[in-house]
Amino acid sequence: MRYILLLVNNSRFNELGKGMWERILFACRVVVLLTGVVISGPAFSDEVEELIDEGRVAYSKGDMSSASEQLQNALNLIAELSVQSFIALIPEAPKGWAVEENSSEESALFTGIAGLIVATKRYKSIKTPAHTMQIALISNLPAFVKVAVGTMAGLQKRKTGASVVAVGGYVGSISCNPKGKCEVMIQVGDNALLTAESQGVAREVLVNLVKQVNLEKV
Repeated sequence: MRYILLLVNNSRFNELGKGMWERILFACRVVVLLTGVVISGPAFSDEVEELIDEGRVAYSKGDMSSASEQLQNALNLIAELSVQSFIALIPEAPKGWAVEENSSEESALFTGIAGLIVATKRYKSIKTPAHTMQIALISNLPAFVKVAVGTMAGLQKRKTGASVVAVGGYVGSISCNPKGKCEVMIQVGDNALLTAESQGVAREVLVNLVKQVNLEKV
């Protein structure tokens, strides 16, 4: 899995004062409270806390390299928790389907953009494997990406045959081409995006699956 959460530039780590270090530790613990405790329970939370504490000890001894490494390990684990929490919000396979893959790979729409949290679940029909569906939740959108998302959402709505789809109080659009490919895009608040696509599947089947995504916890 690939996680790209960088809070500290290691080359400047020596310049951090005690106050900055404390703020970083506080930020890490806030993320743990918001993600790890709810989704993964005390085990993951404790592991993150241990890494943070090890970093604090190394910092107090002036071992900046080790302190930086432990902090980055904590951030990587927090990223893993975030992906797992998002995967849990995406529905399991409907009857007659199987989950082909859970992934944290970058979205094709935003390849190369650091800081994104991407959770993807892919499905295939048991009877006809060529028939597929995919749902992705993307969060931590940088400001310039938010602008692009707004533009793309507008273009999506203007596609021929596009119609409105609503999930958890958020409104987006779905469009399908003559070859049986459907695409869904829903902007979730200011910081997240839900995308979905299918091949060889009726529009209603994809819409029913997308409506099961729990966007209240995004």
